[in-house]
Amino acid sequence: MKLTVKDTKGNDHGELEVGFPVIENGKGTQAVHDVVVAYQAAQRMGTACTKNVGEVAGTNKKPWRQKG
Repeated sequence: MKLTVKDTKGNDHGELEVGFPVIENGKGTQAVHDVVVAYQAAQRMGTACTKNVGEVAGTNKKPWRQKG
C-alpha cells in the first residue's frame, strides 16, 4: 500500500510504501480511520466560546426578568 507523505501545509513530500496485511484484505480500515480522526481532534485548537451578558452589546432588553 502506498501512502502520500504531506507536511502541515498540505504539500506532498513523496510516497511511502507500507504493508498492512490486515487492511489489504479489506478489514481494519475502520480502526485506522478512528485513529486518524482521534489524532486530528487532539491537534485542533478547541477555543470555542459563547458570549456572556457583559460581552453582548447593542440591546435594550433586560437580560433577566424582574424578581418578585
